[in-house]
Amino acid sequence: MQLDPNLLYTAMDHQQMEVIVAFTTDGKLQKYNFITLQDDKNFYPAYDAAPVMRAAIDNTYPELRRALAPLLGLINEQKMRQLNYNVDVLGFSPAEVARKFLRECSL
Repeated sequence: MQLDPNLLYTAMDHQQMEVIVAFTTDGKLQKYNFITLQDDKNFYPAYDAAPVMRAAIDNTYPELRRALAPLLGLINEQKMRQLNYNVDVLGFSPAEVARKFLRECSL
């Protein structure tokens, strides 16, 4: 059974739960100042951001790959958590957050 992540965070905040499963990039971790435990058994796979597109799109628009290349390696786990926090907690639109991020990176 899967629970709504919002309910899990609320339960943790009200000390009704001690541990939950969450994405390490979730902005609500920052909102509630929760810590993430180290996955020392490597149970969960890495959750790295990567551009994904159909081969037909890549073949039709090869410039798209070049346009996305500068983003590679810029968004680590902590940066993604901050970007998600700006959307999920502070209420900015994903487009606003993305534009600001790209400006800060001079892209």
